[in-house]
Amino acid sequence: MRKNINIEVLRCLAILAVILIHNSAPYFVDNSLMHRDILGWGVIYFYYTISRFCVPVFFIISAYLYFTSNKPFQYMKRVKRLILPFLAWSLIYWYFLNPHSWGTFWGILSSPRVYHLWFLYIFIGYSFLLPLLMSFAKNANKNEYKPIVILVFIFAITLPSLYQFLLLFGIKIVPISGFYFDIPAYLVFALVVPFILKKMKKAYGIALYSALIIMNMILAMISTYQNRSFVDYWFTDTTFFVFTSSLVLFNGFIHADLSFIKGKLAWLIYKIGECSFGIYLCHVLVTEIMFRYGFCYFGSPIIGPLVNSAIVFIASFIFCLGCGYIKYIRAILL
Repeated sequence: MRKNINIEVLRCLAILAVILIHNSAPYFVDNSLMHRDILGWGVIYFYYTISRFCVPVFFIISAYLYFTSNKPFQYMKRVKRLILPFLAWSLIYWYFLNPHSWGTFWGILSSPRVYHLWFLYIFIGYSFLLPLLMSFAKNANKNEYKPIVILVFIFAITLPSLYQFLLLFGIKIVPISGFYFDIPAYLVFALVVPFILKKMKKAYGIALYSALIIMNMILAMISTYQNRSFVDYWFTDTTFFVFTSSLVLFNGFIHADLSFIKGKLAWLIYKIGECSFGIYLCHVLVTEIMFRYGFCYFGSPIIGPLVNSAIVFIASFIFCLGCGYIKYIRAILL
């Protein structure tokens, strides 16, 4: 099946946004920046705000592709596609960051081995619930309500309660607090797909997206200024402004006429889209290597995140592109 260039462009933008967020973070958490460099502080918040669509868009794309596809959901293929790379990269990050702590590998059951892998705890559960959600969205009737009610009860009520109960005994299990506890909010990304397939007027979409982004940025800056330290609540994936602006952005791109993208540019976009999952998994390791060997730029908060993001992105893409030509490495890491 021919890939959708609109979806691949979104993948490319989303993975670039992920890398920009992580390379902006050192400046974002610097509470002194708002006092010594007001312009740099504002630009960093701008980077953060315009980049927050990245994770929601990955969730929406997954649901959109399933919703618009006639192919049956292949559970084993999904296991290989998600769980094998998750375990492999958990092992890599665990060893790379804690080379003398062999006994902690099984800690992946209680917490991610590195911060960005939190995404997989939720996305894996989300992916396996898609068939039920999409079936409900396409053919809602009384017979479909029962499993939905059971799922909502389990994931939104029973497991969060279990999580709080275990905390009483000092037991914190991330697959419950992450894989289960946060899933209900993310499921909305799938449930809204049928409602965002209708084309939105271009001018209206741009105006609405801009307004949402500006309001989100202002609220985030006011919150941080009042608190005297960084507040990242307004950048959470399931908050109103991030959620809504991501839907508007997706709608605009999915209906855009991108037929002008051809030749080598199209090839590059398809390749980046194909490697996007691998880039997400490896880019933190690439960033860490850059930091250790002095390749990071720690100058202006305006230029630094862009320079570092570009280097990390290119290096990560080249790495994934190379791995893609090695069958077993590709199956395990990408």
